[in-house]
Amino acid sequence: MAKKVIITIARQYGSGGREIGERVAELLNIPIYDKEIINAAAEKGNLNVEVLKGADEAAANSLLYTLAMGSNVLGGAMHFGYKMPLNDKLFILQSDTIKEYAKNGSCVIIGRCADYVLRENPDRLSVFIYADIDADAKYLGW
Repeated sequence: MAKKVIITIARQYGSGGREIGERVAELLNIPIYDKEIINAAAEKGNLNVEVLKGADEAAANSLLYTLAMGSNVLGGAMHFGYKMPLNDKLFILQSDTIKEYAKNGSCVIIGRCADYVLRENPDRLSVFIYADIDADAKYLGW
């Protein structure tokens, strides 16, 4: 592969996005990153990987949500006692890791808001994979 390409795959739960990403990476003979990003972020931030996995799965107010909504991160002035929430730290560490992977060469990145993190990267191709409600119902036996 002559030109570097970074494929980000966002997906709906149950759509097979991970499997599609694995197949694309295999066909293009490039690395794929998903949950490995949490491990790398934990190492980079010198944090416990199990704690970060819990934060990754938690649905809480996050930096990404704040940025997406266009709000001030702190909702006002920062004070010296402010401690960044763990999920915000995780987002920042994962973002740095994703940027490193993208800088190092072609790859497929599953989830982790990689499409947002790499939004200004000219080598990025972002894909969203979903399944329609009828397919979901059939798969679930409804």
